[in-house]
Amino acid sequence: MHQHDPIPLCKSHTAQYNDTGAMRVIVPRYKHASLVRDADGNKQCTTCRQWLPVDKFGKGGSGGLASRCLQCANDASRARKFGITRETYDALLSLQGGVCWLCKQLPNFGRNSLSVDHDHNCCADKYKTCGGCIRGLLCGSCNLALGQFDHNPERLEAAFKYLVEGVPHILAYLQSRADVAALPTRDGDTRDLLTPFSSGDV
Repeated sequence: MHQHDPIPLCKSHTAQYNDTGAMRVIVPRYKHASLVRDADGNKQCTTCRQWLPVDKFGKGGSGGLASRCLQCANDASRARKFGITRETYDALLSLQGGVCWLCKQLPNFGRNSLSVDHDHNCCADKYKTCGGCIRGLLCGSCNLALGQFDHNPERLEAAFKYLVEGVPHILAYLQSRADVAALPTRDGDTRDLLTPFSSGDV
C-alpha cells in the first residue's frame, strides 16, 4: 500500500498532538464564512474574531462584505505602509488629544478614522514609508487639503495670507467701482472693501 506523506501541522496543533495525541479545532472554519451571521445578524471578523455589526465591515468578498472589520483593515494598512501597530497609532492619537491635529475635530473610527500624515519628501515609495517621517494624524478633509496644496508650505502660507488679508490691489479696484463699492454684505450692511475678509465672508 502506498504510504502518503503526513500532513504538516501548525504549531498549535503540533503541541496538542504531542501532549495528548488528539487535536481539537482552535478557530472554527465555516464554508462560505463571509455569509455566516449570528443570531443578532452580526458578522465575524477573520482577524480579531469578534462578531460585529455588518456596518463595521467594508465592501468586498464573495458575500459583499470584506472578511476583516474596518478597524483590523485599517490596522493592517497602517502596518504595511507605515510600520506601526494599533498601539502606536493609539499612542499618537493620545498625544494630540484624540482629535485631528489641524481642525481639532473628533475622529469617527471606521471608514473615517484619522489618517497618518507623513513627510512626502522623505520616502520615494508612496506605498511604503520608513515610519520615521510621520507628522501626525489628520481627518480626511484636512489630509486631502494638504494634498491639494502638494504639501507645499509656501502655497499654504500664501493661502493663509489670502484668507486673512485678501488681495489689496483687487480690493482697491473694486472700491473704485461705484457699482460694487456699496454692495451690501449678507447681513444687509455695506462695508469698506479694503477691510480684510472675515471668516463669515467666505
